[in-house]
Amino acid sequence: MITLQHSALYLMALAAKRKTNYLSEFMEEDPYVLFPDAIRAYIGPRQAGHFEMAPSGMECSWMKYPCEQTIRSLTRNNAAGMIQHYVVPDQPKCVIGERTNLNEFDVMNWGHRHYHSLRIHMLQDCVMDSVLRDKMVDVTSRFEDRFVVRHNGAIIDGATLRQQITLFETLGFLRLVGKVYCNTGTILNQGWFERNVLSSLMDLYPEELAANTYKFMKISEGMNHRISNRKFELTEEEKASIIVTDKPERLMDEMYSEAYLKTYYEL
Repeated sequence: MITLQHSALYLMALAAKRKTNYLSEFMEEDPYVLFPDAIRAYIGPRQAGHFEMAPSGMECSWMKYPCEQTIRSLTRNNAAGMIQHYVVPDQPKCVIGERTNLNEFDVMNWGHRHYHSLRIHMLQDCVMDSVLRDKMVDVTSRFEDRFVVRHNGAIIDGATLRQQITLFETLGFLRLVGKVYCNTGTILNQGWFERNVLSSLMDLYPEELAANTYKFMKISEGMNHRISNRKFELTEEEKASIIVTDKPERLMDEMYSEAYLKTYYEL
């Protein structure tokens, strides 16, 4: 999932769980919800922070997530030495990652002060990964850069798949913030993210890491205008542009509902 989705789902679940006075908790914990993606700027491979299994199923990459004091002192040059992590070597290249081993994450990080916030990220990503593999495309031939669209049997390459995932998540975010607005009255436009997410990242992360994380949370001008004006519905053209499913809104709702429930019960 993109970081915008992680934050929106977390806010919606937190609002439902706490009922009132939840924004301060959101701002304290959201940097940890986003940290598994953020730390890639300093560590590199996604596999460690997301506990990806090797394709063989015999090994798992891992990371022992650092405490608050360590996070504040991280730099691009010292992060690899300050954060305990391991990446399974010699893995074949692919445009998608392997499945997350949630049990291994638990074993390595159950004692972390912000364990549940970090775990929320894992749970949400696992939902997206399952949707990709089980609902969108057959990934059996992924190392040959070949993916079979499940609903019509079309064959696409990795570049097309990545473009489709980006489109699905970008348009899905518009649908998601519509649900957030209906449930909380909060308009999650760029101004809201600047006030409540960027500032919270700056409170915990080193300045460089905060800036690098937030640059992936930029909303296009057109999308921001639609959100600000409460225009959350997808156009027929937008729905038709998503070729990896014939029911994009249904699949978005399936994904977000499951991710929302997992987030809610983890709080």
